[in-house]
Amino acid sequence: SLYPEFDLALPAGTDQDIYLQVRNFRSLNLPLRFAPTQHRDAQRLGEFAAMGVILGSLLSLCLLSLIRYIEHRNQADLMACAYGLAITLTIAALNGVTGALLWSETLFWSSYAQTALPPITMGLALLFLRDLYAISTRHRRYDIVLVSTGWGAITSTLSLLLLDRATAHLIITTVTFFAAVVGMIGSQLSWRFRSGIGRLLFA
Repeated sequence: SLYPEFDLALPAGTDQDIYLQVRNFRSLNLPLRFAPTQHRDAQRLGEFAAMGVILGSLLSLCLLSLIRYIEHRNQADLMACAYGLAITLTIAALNGVTGALLWSETLFWSSYAQTALPPITMGLALLFLRDLYAISTRHRRYDIVLVSTGWGAITSTLSLLLLDRATAHLIITTVTFFAAVVGMIGSQLSWRFRSGIGRLLFA
């Protein structure tokens, strides 16, 4: 299941005390929902169908980019494949799909995928943007910042292995936000020179 859920068999007509213990490395809001089994199953089916369409479309684009790379040997197609795969894994991790279907028995992957994948995806996005727009030919200083930020976002995930969870999460969040700002600047620079890539990135 994508959600922590369990069945309750409570006798009718009596008050019952239910205790739930949740442990997490940081504070969080935990919504609780009680629903009949049929209603819950119908809702889950709709969510699974929507998620299947999204992830299936992304995987199809990854496969298309890989096929184009095999045919034309264009590095941009290979970067697009890697970027698309990273986005697919990130969306799947944030929605619990990877924890439920991929290596679900591995506690390390289930615990850290949601934190580790977003900065990796953001770093690949910056490197992909650089490759598409050839930023180094127009903005050499910004190109240095972009490359450093891209690889910095990717390598920031190593803090999960070296530091405590809360500190690593703070570092990764800060780096990912900074990488997003750098990416928006790159999109704006591309748009200023009337590049179709810039309009596509802003869209």
